[in-house]
Amino acid sequence: MKFSIHQKDLQRLLTVAGDGVPKKTTLPILSNYLIEARPAGVRIAATDLEISISTSAETAVETPGQVAVNAKRLQEVVRELAKDEVHVQVDAGKFKMKCARSAFELYPMPVDDFPTLAQERATFSARLPAKTFQALVDLTCYAVSTDETRPALGGVLIQITDKEIRFIATDGHRMSKAHASGKFPVEKGEPREAIIPPKALIPVAAWATESDHEVEMELSSAAATFKVGATTLTSRLLQGPFPPYESVIPKDNKKQLIVGREALLSSIRRVAKLSDSVSHQIRFSVRKDRLHLSVSTADIGAAKDDLEAAYGEDDLEIGYNAVYLQDILKSLDSDKVLFTLNSPVSAGVVTAVESKRDATALCLIMPLRLQD
Repeated sequence: MKFSIHQKDLQRLLTVAGDGVPKKTTLPILSNYLIEARPAGVRIAATDLEISISTSAETAVETPGQVAVNAKRLQEVVRELAKDEVHVQVDAGKFKMKCARSAFELYPMPVDDFPTLAQERATFSARLPAKTFQALVDLTCYAVSTDETRPALGGVLIQITDKEIRFIATDGHRMSKAHASGKFPVEKGEPREAIIPPKALIPVAAWATESDHEVEMELSSAAATFKVGATTLTSRLLQGPFPPYESVIPKDNKKQLIVGREALLSSIRRVAKLSDSVSHQIRFSVRKDRLHLSVSTADIGAAKDDLEAAYGEDDLEIGYNAVYLQDILKSLDSDKVLFTLNSPVSAGVVTAVESKRDATALCLIMPLRLQD
């Protein structure tokens, strides 16, 4: 194998493929990149057996070939190289690089040990604008569960038709249902749904936004594939069933509270400094055109804060997890947010007022029981 590529292009390929390298693994080969030199250019791939990433660039290839090289070491070396042409070759069982006055040798692993995810024929495909995909990811991934005993909640449920796409995530304490309307061309297959882990969705959203490419999405019975320009990510699907999320959305929340998003976020951050380290509970005292936030924690202290708000219903006292509220508010992008409420023991719904994004979300949060 022998090829040449500019340092910045090589570093970009390694960075993108690096999202597929596991941070910890018992299989040494997974700590490597698979580098392939082809007549059309260079392809770099990585996998942790749940997701696999491959990305490529056109460059001068003198001799085609494959090699598996330690990802961490290669990234560290390439990052420090001069901004110049990098000459790469495999010779006498060594991976060699020359750039300007620098020369390096790495010892590769057997290419045959490098795994690949099984490829299945896609039964469904669609395309989404980059900004739409990014918005849907930002609005939902924070609500994914980390409870390994409930694997279906460890991913985002994606439902897509030719007129609407939905992303839904929940951990049992909060839920976000985001959707975007428009024309999403369904190229083959019937409208489908799948549960996909956030570690697959987050990097795809970043690549799409940076390049402003469309996201091409393909589904098979066991995997989802996302294509952004010259980069492809394949992820195993999580097995369901996903909870019937529509049934938990309150239908009788009539009390409306409107408050500035940034002001509320800042207030929660201040007050939550003295909240319980386990429950993170803060008290919402909702009054006519006012919102009072307070915390009183044994052996720690107490805090109060006061905000202007639009509210004209009966007084309410509600407890919420401050961390969950901050996640919701940070995901939304409007100047104001709307809380639709019912009682201290029923779920509240938070939505953006005049969202600027290509997608909108309904965020549900369960209350915490207050200690009188």
